[in-house]
Amino acid sequence: MGLLHNHTIKKILPTLAVLILLALLAPAADAVSGNGKQAVGRGPKVIVLLLDGLSLGDLENYANLKGLVKSAGLGLVNTRTQSLTTINRSSDYLTMGMGVRTQIEEPARGYNVKWAPSARLNGKNSLSEIRNIDAAALNEMVSRDYPNYTLGKIGELAKGLGIKVALVGNSDTDKTENDATLLAMDKSGLIPLGNISRSLLVKDPDFAWGLRTDSGKLLSCAMEALRLSDVTFIDFGDTTRVSMAQKRHMYDQKNLQILKNRALTNVDAFLGRLMSAVDWQKTVLIVASPTPPVNEPSRINNSLAPIIIYEKNRAPGLLKSNTTRRDGLVANIDIGPSIFARLGFDSKQMNFLGEEIAVSPCSDNLGTISHNLAQYTRVKTSRYIVHGVYVTLLVAALISLYLTIFGVRKIIGARTMRALAVMVIAWPAATLLVMAAARVQTYYLNLAAACLITAGLGLVLSKTSDSTLTGMGWLSLITVVFLVLDALSGLGFLLNTPLGFNDVFSGGRYYGMNNDCMGILLGSTLYAMFYWFHRTGLSRPLRVATGAFWLLTVITTQTPGMGANVGGTIAAMTTGVVAIMILASDRQLEGRRVLVTVAFVFIVELGIAYLDYRNGGQTHAGKVLGALMSQGLGPKFLEVLKSKLGLFAVMLVLPPWNILFGAELYICYLIRRKMPHITDFVKNAYPAQFNSFEAIFYSGIVAFAFNDTGIIATAIIFTYLTMPLAAILSARTGVCSAKLNV
Repeated sequence: MGLLHNHTIKKILPTLAVLILLALLAPAADAVSGNGKQAVGRGPKVIVLLLDGLSLGDLENYANLKGLVKSAGLGLVNTRTQSLTTINRSSDYLTMGMGVRTQIEEPARGYNVKWAPSARLNGKNSLSEIRNIDAAALNEMVSRDYPNYTLGKIGELAKGLGIKVALVGNSDTDKTENDATLLAMDKSGLIPLGNISRSLLVKDPDFAWGLRTDSGKLLSCAMEALRLSDVTFIDFGDTTRVSMAQKRHMYDQKNLQILKNRALTNVDAFLGRLMSAVDWQKTVLIVASPTPPVNEPSRINNSLAPIIIYEKNRAPGLLKSNTTRRDGLVANIDIGPSIFARLGFDSKQMNFLGEEIAVSPCSDNLGTISHNLAQYTRVKTSRYIVHGVYVTLLVAALISLYLTIFGVRKIIGARTMRALAVMVIAWPAATLLVMAAARVQTYYLNLAAACLITAGLGLVLSKTSDSTLTGMGWLSLITVVFLVLDALSGLGFLLNTPLGFNDVFSGGRYYGMNNDCMGILLGSTLYAMFYWFHRTGLSRPLRVATGAFWLLTVITTQTPGMGANVGGTIAAMTTGVVAIMILASDRQLEGRRVLVTVAFVFIVELGIAYLDYRNGGQTHAGKVLGALMSQGLGPKFLEVLKSKLGLFAVMLVLPPWNILFGAELYICYLIRRKMPHITDFVKNAYPAQFNSFEAIFYSGIVAFAFNDTGIIATAIIFTYLTMPLAAILSARTGVCSAKLNV
């Protein structure tokens, strides 16, 4: 009986496994074949109204736009396609359509698009299939430059899910402007329904290029498209023509603004009629500006444009996504997944790089967004000042301190040397703490206060070498505590400081610690930890245990889930392991042990990224690893490597941080290789500082090697070596009196 039972089970199990597999694959098969949950004429629909060049201020001056904002979700969308390149409209639309920041050259005469209406609607041209003939060439470009992404991802997914997409509207100037097809088409260049003919325009000399959108005809086409499709893109070309006129410098600013006002008046009238004509109980409206604002008052904002999402039964508020993790701020790559989410699909299953846009309730969304934009602008402007002061202090310190220390030329006295060294360490602490509490209306007064505090600390703490080192210990400890508490609590004070500002205008990173703060955190952590462990007289086991806890906390702030790049995680983990090895042995490290540590940390980081990928891939590391696993190691690895090396090369030749990094690295080389008597003196007289210098040196090298903008981080990390060392040697330049033949 037992044998029969086992035999029966052996026959049943394969059949059962096949049935389970078929059951699991059935939903995917339905989606691919178009038999999924969505079909034309049933369920929710989405309208995407495209208004190029829209600015936040435009929403306050037109009745229907202003009324829409009061009842909708409002945010700013970053329209950047690449951080260090010139924006063009083709790249803007292709980025939204592919769901990844993409840069291409704009065709001189526009895209070759085939459109031949085959039916009539009330005597007017109706909808027909649209095909971008240049899709084949675009696919070659994507395969070469973006091998892990798909041309026309929105259109491709829609086709697989049985969703019909339509595009109506015309943005022509003196040439065809078919960039909107890049947003709506599939991989083959096909858009199932649309009308992009010039019949939607009328000649009007009062408008840019002498052309005005016929809002009546456009509304008729849009309503027909809405009836026959699930997603309807409306390209309202009047604002685009103003943008093109500005790009070609056809008008002065006064006349350009007049043209924009006329275009927006026509847009506002169309919006009012659209709002009255559509059943919003089952339709979502997204008003998006794929290209940045026209004639923005602040020259700082060259990429943030307003985005509106109106859903009938949802309270007004601020738009947000996991891409940015900031209320009122989203990215252009978030629009694709948001469209499918509004259609009832799980956006996480769409494999977009961006995230679904959600709404956070807020009664004064426009006022809040305006305040945020003003704050971003002020912080970005003051960032140049803060960096300028930092660089000036560091240049002055390195030249005056080390020319004197090395006996090349006596430039300043010992007390002045120490004061200058203290100010270099005090400047990050002062700006972070003072500016974190700054109110917008007193922002530059707080900047002045930070300067005064820095100068005062330099004078007060520089009486002796020991008082200087103690002062640096306190400053480093206060800095670490602030950075860690702010990061772990999620309060976000750091983001409102110039050194902690993640540049929302360039859009490379929106939350977490940037490379400036990574350098400040790692350098100050190591100096404070070794200094205070020595001063408090902790036993070696207690130092190791306390240091491990401290460093683990710091490493947590540099993980991908906290907004750090993989390079930041590797630098932080390597720093932690190296510091623990020094604490445990009190011996000088060998280079090979550091290399083994880096290799170990890299493997651990891959494990973290894999766990993130298995749990939904919310971080950049998880998504990259997911692409590596699903699309092939070779192409994806080369793509990432090319991108990182490109930015690394730019930072390597871009002053001033490269010069500062080179100067500090050269100082380390001279002391370690050419002046061993200095090394021996510091090792014997200041063992705690010597150990911190060892850890700081290797931490900086790893940060430089594994971060595309690691030069900034490393230059900052090294200040926690070069400045305390200058304080130690300030009153003992005799030990450095041997002339160097350099």
